[in-house]
Amino acid sequence: MKNNLIPQIIGGVIVIALIILLFTNTKSVQPQTQNEPTQLMDGIITLSWGKLNYNPEVITVEKGKPVTIKADLTRLTGCYRVFEIKEFDVRKSFTEGDDSFTFTPNKTGTFRFGCAMGMGNGKLIVQ
Repeated sequence: MKNNLIPQIIGGVIVIALIILLFTNTKSVQPQTQNEPTQLMDGIITLSWGKLNYNPEVITVEKGKPVTIKADLTRLTGCYRVFEIKEFDVRKSFTEGDDSFTFTPNKTGTFRFGCAMGMGNGKLIVQ
């Protein structure tokens, strides 16, 4: 009976250790609510990955003020690294050495942004 108990105890300890490692070593990434207003920090928007789309999906900026879009390359992959705002003639391919760009919106309105393939998209609201 003792011979059967030792492997069960060792197995239980291994399972508990794996559960502890799994839950303590993971980063918790909380995507922003999809329609939550964008907070501009010094004119910089961090573009990341949310729920099967860009995060944030809605970016609100002011006309005539420079805006910097910085890509979170740890989260953006594939075609999501090629960002476009056609109405402003903006097209940027984000790379490890070049992960941001700055532009100044010169007209008000709501404009679509997205990836090169049209899979990811969102709205740029210029006030």
